[in-house]
Amino acid sequence: MESEFSDGGVTDQAVETVVRRFVSQLADDTGMHILSVPVRRAPRQKPVYHLVFGTRAQHGLWAFGDSTAQATEAWWATLEERTIEQEPGTLFPVTQVERPSLETIKTKALVEIELYLELLLRDYPSFKVVDHTIRVFGSYYGQVRETLVRQAIKNMHRDGRTSSDGVGRRIRELIVVRPQAETARRSGIPS
Repeated sequence: MESEFSDGGVTDQAVETVVRRFVSQLADDTGMHILSVPVRRAPRQKPVYHLVFGTRAQHGLWAFGDSTAQATEAWWATLEERTIEQEPGTLFPVTQVERPSLETIKTKALVEIELYLELLLRDYPSFKVVDHTIRVFGSYYGQVRETLVRQAIKNMHRDGRTSSDGVGRRIRELIVVRPQAETARRSGIPS
């Protein structure tokens, strides 16, 4: 690790390399799924620290990702209030410019989640979403709530891309199934 800092000091790239190596080594040593989430004071700022999470269960990954997304939403919801308290008299708080549109993020994430669910259906005739947490959420893992997975399944059902309707008590327990005609075709059963 010393060599990471010897050339240019503490650079963003050096820190990322150290975090990535730490997470990889910890995963190898423990046999666990290890994730690192950068924690920032504001968007586009350097991380203050990395929250490292480890679990041996897919359910743990699912719960951690959803909790992280929920905490981020709550943080953004109160950020403008906190900024105004800290800087009274500011006409346009910087948070109005920096704050990402949650709806924009959700729209982009929904497209990606649907894509990854379809890719999983190419590999498996059916699967439980919790068994493929990281693949289901893709690059939006920890950024969007699990409710978006239910919406993605409902959209896919509406469009005939899955036989699953997205209805069920626990989202993580939902099973996504290839469309009936597709399943029959692949198994040689006439539809």
